[in-house]
Amino acid sequence: MAMRCRMSHADAMARYAALYADRVLIPDPFERYFDMENFDETVRFDIASDILILFYFQPLIEQGLIGFASSIFHFCEDCWKTLVAERRPFERRITKVEAALKSRLLTSGKFSVRNEHGVHVVYARGPEELIDHGSQVIVYRKPLKLRRKLTAGQSHKLTRTEADRLKIAERFVYPVVGDIMQQEWYGRLYGSKYVTDRSIDFDILRVLESGAVGRHSDALMEGLKHVVPVIANAPLKTLLKLRAHEGDAFRVYRDSISQVLRDAKSVDPRVVREAFDDIVRPELNKLRVRIDNSRKAIVRELKRDLVISAGTVAIGLFGGLLPANVGDIVSALGGLKFAHSVLDKAIKLREEPEEAKGNSYYFLWKVQQSADRPRKVH
Repeated sequence: MAMRCRMSHADAMARYAALYADRVLIPDPFERYFDMENFDETVRFDIASDILILFYFQPLIEQGLIGFASSIFHFCEDCWKTLVAERRPFERRITKVEAALKSRLLTSGKFSVRNEHGVHVVYARGPEELIDHGSQVIVYRKPLKLRRKLTAGQSHKLTRTEADRLKIAERFVYPVVGDIMQQEWYGRLYGSKYVTDRSIDFDILRVLESGAVGRHSDALMEGLKHVVPVIANAPLKTLLKLRAHEGDAFRVYRDSISQVLRDAKSVDPRVVREAFDDIVRPELNKLRVRIDNSRKAIVRELKRDLVISAGTVAIGLFGGLLPANVGDIVSALGGLKFAHSVLDKAIKLREEPEEAKGNSYYFLWKVQQSADRPRKVH
């Protein structure tokens, strides 16, 4: 997968962790390299990409929102026998799902191979839920064993039998099935939920009747981005800072969002967007109006104080009622109190009214305000 695509998926997961999750566990990205003997350019590029993604996750890792799960486990003999016995029914079902996915991809997909300067390149096209973007290119380090020899620059459309023999479908099906099998294992050991943005995962887990999926993860982020578009571009550090500083407001907001998701008739992103439109957006609008009205009232009071004070001094001077040292008298008697009143109102203009902080979506409003604020250019 291209680095741009990997970063897009990583960003979606990071925002989900920042805006909703208690903790997200990801597989240790370096375990798969332990048994490798040859580190070619492709493997080195993959390692560099893993490191870049970890740097992106760094703020969440430091706050404990993202952690690592190992795929290496140690059990006593009795525990191992119990776990294996419990997994057998699941493994039988997942084997059937795997066969069905391979058959589907071989039937609906289109595959061709081309000789690119002595290297065989396979062009695969098929359903996007199994093949990212609907098409991918596979470069083989060693020439494929084909029935017909291809000269440089020559292409050949693979039949279903040829694609099956070359195990092309497995390249796309195995990672999906492997992720689900690993998560099912984690679910049994730790009671964790599966967070994914691949629609095929939801379909498979429904077939398997597994409860180990965070079914609302993708729908949640779609709903939030629909109601508060700036969330998609808000810096992760801003989200994490607000979550840390507004802990109580965050928990109230998350409980409210969870209720909206539970009440939604489906986890389909379109249905969730509609639920957010009907419930979350009106609440955000009411909160915005309440805060704006509160600030307008403070501004009116501030203007009135300034006008009355200035008018009193002007009338006194004009009528000769106040002495020449009026400035000293005002400062001594009422200046300090007046200055304190003005300063107090000025501070309130920068703060949100206390009643607003009790709103279920106050945290989401704060995210919107922080993301809307222009960034400083250094």
